[in-house]
Order: sequence, then structure tokens, then C-alpha cells
Amino acid sequence: ISGYITKIAYAYEGSDLLYVELPPPALPYVARAHYVVPSVEVGDAVQLGTKIGTLASLQSRYRGITNHVHLELYDAGKRIDAEQVIVAVQVPATQG
Repeated sequence: ISGYITKIAYAYEGSDLLYVELPPPALPYVARAHYVVPSVEVGDAVQLGTKIGTLASLQSRYRGITNHVHLELYDAGKRIDAEQVIVAVQVPATQG
């Protein structure tokens, strides 16, 4: 997703887990990537494929869960099904 980072905030009250918010300028959505340790700051411009952070450990909140990044999409403030909007693209493996 390309755009500008507009918010970095705690995912839950009293938690150390963060999310990074990015509204793509050409689309009516707001994307939030949860459970990352950000390597970006509010106001940074990012392009599709730009690293925005590293995976945060979820073990302090959800013992035994597999660590993962959680993506949420919002349209007019309402969370929507990201699978209805984002389409997976196969990227050919590089040779080398």
C-alpha cells in the first residue's frame, strides 16, 4: 500500500502492541497494520513494498499464539473485509 503514515498507536488500552495507520490517497480506505514495531514515523511517505516495521511478539497478550501481522481496512470509519479489496499477486522468484 502506498501513501503517508498518519498514525502510530496502541492496538489496545494498556498494551505495548502497536499499529501503523496508512490511508492510500487514491482509495477511500484506511489500512491499519497491527502488531508491528514501526520503522516509520507519522508523516513518512511509503510505497508499495516499503518495510514499515518488524514483527512484534504477541506472547505477552496471547500465550502460545503464532506471531503475525494483522491487517484491518476501514471505509468511512467502518471495518470491512480486507479479502474483498486486496488481491494476492504471485511475485516470480528471483534467480541468483
